Amino acid sequence: MPAYRVKLRRGTTVEHKTFVGAEGEITVDTDLKRLVVHDGVTPGGHYIAAHSDIKTDVNQFTDNDEKLGGHTFVKQGTTIDTTVPAPVVNYAVQVAPGRGYRRTAITSAPTFFLKNVTAGETEFTSNPIVYMTPGTVYIFDVSEESNAGHTFRFTDNSGQTSFTSGVVATGTPGSTDAKVTITYPTPAKFPLWYYCQTHGLSMGQRILPSGRNIEL
Repeated sequence: MPAYRVKLRRGTTVEHKTFVGAEGEITVDTDLKRLVVHDGVTPGGHYIAAHSDIKTDVNQFTDNDEKLGGHTFVKQGTTIDTTVPAPVVNYAVQVAPGRGYRRTAITSAPTFFLKNVTAGETEFTSNPIVYMTPGTVYIFDVSEESNAGHTFRFTDNSGQTSFTSGVVATGTPGSTDAKVTITYPTPAKFPLWYYCQTHGLSMGQRILPSGRNIEL
C-alpha cells in the first residue's frame, strides 16, 4: 500500500494572528509547535490544548469570569475527608422515685427516667430498656438538677465495674452541660446496662441491640 503524507498549512505565531482559515481547517503554528483549528471567522483561529495546558492543581485555576462563586477547594497534596459522620441520638435524663430494675415492684428508690429527644418523645419514662445500633453515638444529658449525686454510667457485669469502651463523661451530674456519651460498639455489646455508679443497677435498665427484644 503506498504511503501518503498530509502536510498542513503552517505559519509563525505572528502570521497566525491575522490569518482567518476556512471553517474546519487545521494549521500548524511553527513557533509554538501547536495545532490551530479555524472557524472561517476568527483571526488566529483556536489553539488546540496541549497536555501541558491541562491543570492538575486546583491552585492553578483562575476564576476571571466569577463562575465558581465562593467555593473553597482543597489544595493539591492534601487529603479530602470522606468520613461519614456517625448517627447521633440524644437522651434527656432525670432522677425521680419509680420502678426499680427488672420492674418487679414500684419502689420509692430513686430511678433514672429517660426521654429520647431525637425520637421526639415528650414524656420521661422510668428506666426504660434502651435499644442501640452499632456505630451510633448516644448522648445522655445529665445536666438536670435531679441528677446531682447520681453518676450515670454503663456496665457489662451487673454493676461490678463500669464499661468504659467508647464512653466519655463530661461535667458534673446536675450541672450545666453535664453529659455522658457512648459510641455503641461494633459488633453489638451484649449484655450491657445503664446504671448509677453510686447506687447500682436498681436505678437503671438493660441496653439491647436494635431489633433484639429479650425479656430476662
